[in-house]
Amino acid sequence: MSFPSRLARRFALRAAEGRTALIFYIVAGDPAVSLSPRLLHALVEGGADAIELGYPFADAILDGPVIRRANRRALDAGSSLDATLDIVRRFREGDQDTPLILMGYANPLLSREADGFAGLAEAGADGLILPDLPPREAVAYLPAMRAAGLVQIPLLPAGKVSDPALLRTEGFGGFLYVIPQTGPTGGATADGDAVRQAIERGRTLSDLPVGVGFGIKTPDIARDFACHADAVIVGSALVDFIDARASTSTPQDLAADVRGFCETFRRAIDGA
Repeated sequence: MSFPSRLARRFALRAAEGRTALIFYIVAGDPAVSLSPRLLHALVEGGADAIELGYPFADAILDGPVIRRANRRALDAGSSLDATLDIVRRFREGDQDTPLILMGYANPLLSREADGFAGLAEAGADGLILPDLPPREAVAYLPAMRAAGLVQIPLLPAGKVSDPALLRTEGFGGFLYVIPQTGPTGGATADGDAVRQAIERGRTLSDLPVGVGFGIKTPDIARDFACHADAVIVGSALVDFIDARASTSTPQDLAADVRGFCETFRRAIDGA
């Protein structure tokens, strides 16, 4: 089963239900590599429609302090890109339906063997988000990604896009990730007008469903964004939630807490 059909079906289902898709970001190996598959299942149980699984990187310069610290914790716990793929394989043993998107920096992926993309897909990954690989550079890799059965999720940052037509290039897919403000992850929440304008701009540039992320810190904010987008993406808020509880919770309790955290966002956007 390929990623486009997995994610396309999920978006189609939510649209038919009149509901907005919910996507969560989590760092592979934070707080422990052995716990990560369990946390991924907890996200799904809490209502996640897709998961962005970040593979840790030592110099996550595009991210804010919350995700940078999570990357460091994961690396200290022994995580890596290979460990991330092992986590994906273990998750897939119990879930063949939820789309998994690997998110991180380009170099660890592009420095792998020529068949590296195929290895990602064989592990059970479905797509990529590479914030430091803009569309004009990504197009060179799209044929290899397509051949492996992967898509790259295109990012639409705030401000001018140098080559907006590239967003329609075959190989970009899944959804259009709209970022309504400049700055690193975990920053301030954009105001409602900026979010609406960013989503409307995205719909003029791509036929893909539009997901909006960055600054979705609370269920109320997620509900407000869900009124306009096809998906809302929660990242730093979940990573910070895990950090606050990891040192004092058992694995079972942490998984239950993560499931409950996700459920509050699911209920909020379903009420939008």
